Amino acid sequence: MQKELFGRYNDREVNLYTLTDGKMSARITNFGASLVSLTVPDKTGALRDVVLGYDTLDGYINNSCYVGVTVGRYANRIGGAAFSIDGIIFPLSANEGGNTLHGGSAGFDRLLWNVDNISENSITLSLTSSDGDQGFPGAVKVLHTITVTDGELQLEYQATTDKKTHVNLTNHSYFNLNGEGSGTINNHTVTIPTAFITEVDNESIPTGAITEMKGSFFDLRNGSKISDKLKENSGMFYDINYVLNNEGAFALAATVTSEESGITIEAKTDAPGIQFYGGQFIDSVAGKNGHTYNQNDGFCLEAQLYPDTPNKGDFPSSLLLPGQTYTQKTVYRFSCRG
Repeated sequence: MQKELFGRYNDREVNLYTLTDGKMSARITNFGASLVSLTVPDKTGALRDVVLGYDTLDGYINNSCYVGVTVGRYANRIGGAAFSIDGIIFPLSANEGGNTLHGGSAGFDRLLWNVDNISENSITLSLTSSDGDQGFPGAVKVLHTITVTDGELQLEYQATTDKKTHVNLTNHSYFNLNGEGSGTINNHTVTIPTAFITEVDNESIPTGAITEMKGSFFDLRNGSKISDKLKENSGMFYDINYVLNNEGAFALAATVTSEESGITIEAKTDAPGIQFYGGQFIDSVAGKNGHTYNQNDGFCLEAQLYPDTPNKGDFPSSLLLPGQTYTQKTVYRFSCRG
């Protein structure tokens, strides 16, 4: 494990930690529990950094696209920036119009996490979100373990609370299997083994309906090149939660492949949904190594509970009670073919 100073935030030291399994390596910063880089071998054996990121701490402090961060207390959107528990309404931080996105204007991505344990290939970070943080009830304690092993990036989350609250954590890395800064991901082929989505309104808030999109733009069950889908469906883009129907079992949620690099990523999770986002709203972002990131230069696979679950009684519950432990595990497995 390598540790290096990344900067200072509120008079506290921010570091970069390098994890490796001997073949692939990941760099993590404790600001936002963010994945800064992830290098994996391509079909020639050369290493490619397959996640978008920033060279400096300032990039993460001013990170409007949530590049690489851990998001919470509630990943994705909560409609109307409010929910009720036991008849009490809790107004939340509204940071996307009248809605709450990724925990509010000062979510977990804006916090400096503690480093509890670290080894050559694994790191455990923690934080405590106070009662009332961004409007959410309950003091919530979070543990997040990131491990690199045998070609996998493993992400494990735990959370406990002292009051009833809602919790939904995920990672918001943007992947590009040709390498960050290499241009669009539209030549990638995406397979998601379900055609069911949480239908959304024009503000991307679920209507409450779970809809089968068989044969549509959102049907990726048979593996589709993104560029082909975009050509056939002008004006459409990917930013939608897929319903996995995995019944809480750890299962394959998505596969993405690049013919150019030969790299494949498989996302597996025990979460009931996965948000596939194609980077539609990236716009002239100054990234690593002098690169500028633009529309569709990275994709996200955000394993999660469904968006707006606190306001949708028919969705799998996100309510966390005192004495319970929220858990979630997601694994990104990388492989390569010549």
